[in-house]
Amino acid sequence: MDIISISTHDEDEKSEGHSQNEKIRICLVGDSATCEKTKKAAYELNVPIIFSETGSEYLFDTEWKTYFVLTDFSGDIFNILSKSRQR
Repeated sequence: MDIISISTHDEDEKSEGHSQNEKIRICLVGDSATCEKTKKAAYELNVPIIFSETGSEYLFDTEWKTYFVLTDFSGDIFNILSKSRQR
């Protein structure tokens, strides 16, 4: 069963106090980049979408706030992204 839960940009701004000028994007990591349901949900948010095997190349990009989407919440990739305090 696929479970997809993505909040809208407006909801995040209200709950986390994001600036409206902040550049936000979504990074579909690993298998999430090939899941059609995940890609469709991400595109519906009307923010830039990027694709990566690990997401590591975007960890320290201070120009963008990047939300990483993964299919597996364990393992090396998850641990690296989690420890970096990224979303």
